[in-house]
Amino acid sequence: MQGEEGDFLAVIISIVLLVSMIIGIFSVGMVRDSIQLSTFEQIKDYGNLKCIGASKGQIRSIIYFEGFIIETIGIIAGIVTGFIASAILIGIMNNIYFFSFKIPVVFSGVPVIPLCVAFYGDLYFVMQENYKLIANMSPIAALRGEFRIKKEKTKIVKAGIFGKLF
Repeated sequence: MQGEEGDFLAVIISIVLLVSMIIGIFSVGMVRDSIQLSTFEQIKDYGNLKCIGASKGQIRSIIYFEGFIIETIGIIAGIVTGFIASAILIGIMNNIYFFSFKIPVVFSGVPVIPLCVAFYGDLYFVMQENYKLIANMSPIAALRGEFRIKKEKTKIVKAGIFGKLF
């Protein structure tokens, strides 16, 4: 964070980007938790659907569609909030007199692409977990609300790059 006399803007931008990354990571977790809670609240409904003859594919499509809607709403809300916060921050920075240049407020779609990849990638994995829980549950247990979240044993990943990283 130390530098020359004109590096103050770069330091502020670096801090804002760091805080934005941290907020983005927390928002992925919050949306993931809201999707899981929504699925757990509707376990009895999925049990009813199983009792009246819904196939596993139909239940899977319902679960994935609901998660997709929640995820999309979260992404749109995050983009709008981030743009407003950026416009306010840039407006404040443009009004400070020790900056010799003005920063234009523009919307850039470049950060949206990795954001969507991260959010929808996480959505795929959380939907798989939720679907496995519901698919392996009997309809009667789902109707009674007798579901237990079992702790799975940690699997050792040996092959590939993930095995070397973890």
